[in-house]
Amino acid sequence: ARCTSPYVSTSPTFSYLPTKFFWYNNGGAYVRNLYSDIAYFYNSGDSLVVSFSGIPDSTKIFYAKCSGSGVVPATGTYQSGTESTSYKLYGRLSSNGNSNGSVISIFNQYSGSNRNVKYFRSSNFGDFSNPGQSTLWGSSVSSNYQPDIVGRRNANIHYFSFTTISSSDSVHYISVTNTGGTTNIHKMNSYAITSGTQGPKPGFRYINGDSCFVLYSESGPHNIWAATGCSGSITGIGNQNNIPYDYALNQNYPNPFNPTTSIQFSIPKNGLVKLVVYDMLGKEITTLVNEVKTAGIYIVDFNATNLSSGIYFYKITSGEFSSVKKMILVK
Repeated sequence: ARCTSPYVSTSPTFSYLPTKFFWYNNGGAYVRNLYSDIAYFYNSGDSLVVSFSGIPDSTKIFYAKCSGSGVVPATGTYQSGTESTSYKLYGRLSSNGNSNGSVISIFNQYSGSNRNVKYFRSSNFGDFSNPGQSTLWGSSVSSNYQPDIVGRRNANIHYFSFTTISSSDSVHYISVTNTGGTTNIHKMNSYAITSGTQGPKPGFRYINGDSCFVLYSESGPHNIWAATGCSGSITGIGNQNNIPYDYALNQNYPNPFNPTTSIQFSIPKNGLVKLVVYDMLGKEITTLVNEVKTAGIYIVDFNATNLSSGIYFYKITSGEFSSVKKMILVK
């Protein structure tokens, strides 16, 4: 959707692209769980670049560009990088919104059984055919969850952030220039939480020096924390009692996974909870939870070291509530 009258005070108008943009699955062996993002740049006219990632069997990040009026490209491109056999997912895009040509594509990448953060850097208006490539960011032993990135408009710098999950989560905030110069501005250690449900969101303030800003959630969509400034303590801006309003079974994270993943569920009142994993044939693989739980939000780890690659299902029952979701093990 494109706003064609962005500067009017009332009744803005929109145009909609009626067809599929690019790279879509019309059936086949895999259900395509795509993660997409979009960035604007100016190259003799308004232009957009779109990324697709997270396809279960893919080691590539896919890209396509179009004009500001939404003219769909006939072809696109993709990039595997130097680690061409490593799976890549949760891709995000950033530009400076001007004519300097800087577009950065950041993503999670599996490095063996661990997940790290990496980016491709384009100085040629989102042309990732021969990009600059970063090292693998984050811990080599602990999982580094999905990153996000933002560009500083009409400047030569981007900021990205991600979380390393360990005994006490570490929120990383890093700057990168158009030429690839990076500075780990601050590593903001937070409380012992599991914040993999949603990655941190980087931001900045237009003042000299102390311009870091990160927003992220604690164990799901509650208790929001803001790490403001490049130094100092983390500030809580949420005030929830951690009691959910309704039953919920979240999508496991990461997904696809190898060999461990986390499953989050919520129960609004005390009761017996049963969480079971099944294979494609409906055979019970393991019972993760089978006990009375008090009202709250829970995260359970599932280790599939002894299982083969494939599609599995997990089902929760509590009272009259029941829900089933699918997860993909890729080895």
